[in-house]
Amino acid sequence: MEMTDLTPLGDQLEGDIDELEEVLEPLLSQTLSTATQKMTVMDKAKLHGVNAKEHSVFKELTRVKQYFAKIKNLETVPEKPTMTLDKQAAARFIKHGLVSPMERMLGIKTH
Repeated sequence: MEMTDLTPLGDQLEGDIDELEEVLEPLLSQTLSTATQKMTVMDKAKLHGVNAKEHSVFKELTRVKQYFAKIKNLETVPEKPTMTLDKQAAARFIKHGLVSPMERMLGIKTH
């Protein structure tokens, strides 16, 4: 097995670590509260590993929204039925269903 010289890789790693320390120095020199002061609430929650949709406040908010939706559905007046009477069809039913007194005496069937 051939031995590889790891000195250049070690030097590169050392340089990368130094560069990383320079970039992170402004963040690491402050306290957490100072660093997060300008962050949004959502970013602060992400920093602490909180999933907003699994938080108890979000679940309660969802429950309240569903409750208000149920109330709104109950308060809305249902639409009036749109059924209308077909007068011509009703007249035909009545005409063919009734027997006149003369037809009754003679025993004539009209239908």
